[in-house]
Amino acid sequence: MAIAILTTGGTIESESNEYMREKITDESYIHKYVEDSDNIDAFKLMNKLSENMIPKDWIHIAKKIKNKIREGYENIIVTHGTDTMIYTATAVNILLKNISKKIIFTGAMKGPDDENSDAYVNLISAIKACEDNNLNSGVYISLRSNESIKKIYLHKPLYIKPLYMDSFGYKSLFNNYVGVYESNSWKWNNIKDYELKNIKNPISRTFPSQKEITEASNNIAFIQSYPGLQLKNIEEDNIIISTYHSGTSVSIFYENSLRNFIKENPDKNILLVGFSSSNIENIYESSYELQKDGAVLVEDIQPHVLYVSLSIGLSVNMNVTEILNKFQS
Repeated sequence: MAIAILTTGGTIESESNEYMREKITDESYIHKYVEDSDNIDAFKLMNKLSENMIPKDWIHIAKKIKNKIREGYENIIVTHGTDTMIYTATAVNILLKNISKKIIFTGAMKGPDDENSDAYVNLISAIKACEDNNLNSGVYISLRSNESIKKIYLHKPLYIKPLYMDSFGYKSLFNNYVGVYESNSWKWNNIKDYELKNIKNPISRTFPSQKEITEASNNIAFIQSYPGLQLKNIEEDNIIISTYHSGTSVSIFYENSLRNFIKENPDKNILLVGFSSSNIENIYESSYELQKDGAVLVEDIQPHVLYVSLSIGLSVNMNVTEILNKFQS
């Protein structure tokens, strides 16, 4: 069962000096780790800290994955920085929706030179997941848990929650993780009945070019709700408003308010996203008012998933309604 490891940089390929943590410029430990393996090969795609990943990198990585599968590799591991891993994994999940192979992203919260590094155990867990016949094909993320470096969770990209300042690892929404790796073996989880909206069919049968996705993503503004939200000098045609957990954002009128912006820009697509229909059965008054003004309420889709989906969909000349219709419960 041949496995290709595609390295892209990140903490898993970094080291500390007196002033900072920086990219490893020489060959990383990952390449050295697998050099004597008969069925695992490592390939360097790029060496980027993931905060510097941009949408055109998603296309580059997805194409390289597809090429390695065409070369005969049965499973792919992508090592990636944790800051934006969920964006890239989501993009690959969309671009390679019907791929009949396992594609597993992994990385590290602490670099390989740290005495408490999770780099090795995360990589080993990803290899073990590739080798486990009980795991279906698809795109996953394998990374240490918040609880312990000895416990690794496997997640679906559309379920995984962004990291926060107190995170030691990823979590899945509603604890819908795929499996847990402990004591050198995987145990698979029974996914709960509740489902987020998922993309059942590919958004596009072909990859957009790097130029096309750059132009599309440059026409999206991604804004977090906050008290006294100000919207001014926004030239993008597509605006994602990440709501509070209840699906709300500020709905009173004041200078540069969201309400004013919606009314003054009827031709812009203003999307309110970030709430679960299982928790919010009836929308709040503020959401109702914003929706009545012309904003679109997007339930059961995470903000980062919507951003990636819009970037890809707009780059292949789909409109926002067509993109949203790709999601099904």
